[in-house]
Amino acid sequence: MTSYGPQFKEQIVKKLMPPYNQSVAQVSRDTGVSVPTLYAWKQLYRNQGYVVPSKSSRPDDWDAKAKLACIIETGAMNEAQRAEYCRQRGLYPEQLDAWKAAFESLELGAEPVSKAEVAQQRKENKRLEREILRKDKSLAEAAALLVLSKKSPGHLGQQRGRLIPLEMKQMAIQLITEAVNAGARRHKACAVLGLSCRTLRRWSQPNHELRDQHGQAARDRVHPQALTPQERQAIVQVCNSPEHASLPPSQIVPKLADRGHYLASESSFYRVLKEHGQLNRRG
Repeated sequence: MTSYGPQFKEQIVKKLMPPYNQSVAQVSRDTGVSVPTLYAWKQLYRNQGYVVPSKSSRPDDWDAKAKLACIIETGAMNEAQRAEYCRQRGLYPEQLDAWKAAFESLELGAEPVSKAEVAQQRKENKRLEREILRKDKSLAEAAALLVLSKKSPGHLGQQRGRLIPLEMKQMAIQLITEAVNAGARRHKACAVLGLSCRTLRRWSQPNHELRDQHGQAARDRVHPQALTPQERQAIVQVCNSPEHASLPPSQIVPKLADRGHYLASESSFYRVLKEHGQLNRRG
């Protein structure tokens, strides 16, 4: 899909103007521009005061707006300039004189234009301009997304927690930035790569580390309810005492509880003894 510039539009509309007077269908076949787009350009230039006849027929068959535009354009010209103007547009000076006389005598049935009609025409012109601008933006966005899909390193959002290399993250940020600068919306560009806007913002933060942090969590973090080294040593001393040397933790813990002395749970006793290699008989 192509975005058309102002110069290209002006060249195309000139083919619809005198002296060429080509039809919309013929221009569409020659240039590849769609017929509705040509009609929109044609109406826009007519509203701006250009001589763009509604039909590509003889000058005498032009509509009143095209004839009036010719009269206005030649009003301040001398004879030589007027003759050159008529030569370029395939007109005769006598036709201009006849049109001018007809307008002066209101033979063409032209009615005075009210302020409401002028305001309505301006509103229509703005609507056409917005429509053409919207189409141009849509074409630019489609082209930017197409380029992004061709350059993309692949779909980056296939599964949660996927490890993405540093190079792919940097490439994704660069490609999405280029697509946005070319006219694409950010969330559309992110969707092409399977990313969310939140992920892109997190990667783009200055203090964010792009390298994967998986497996780099602190392994030596101590649980707040874990046994202290002193408590572990007390468990070993109690289990190795002459009174409890021949007893398992399932009997040691209840005996201590009967005396109102609690060191740890039964499973903690077993875990500490296993760490010290004393799960066998200690008697």
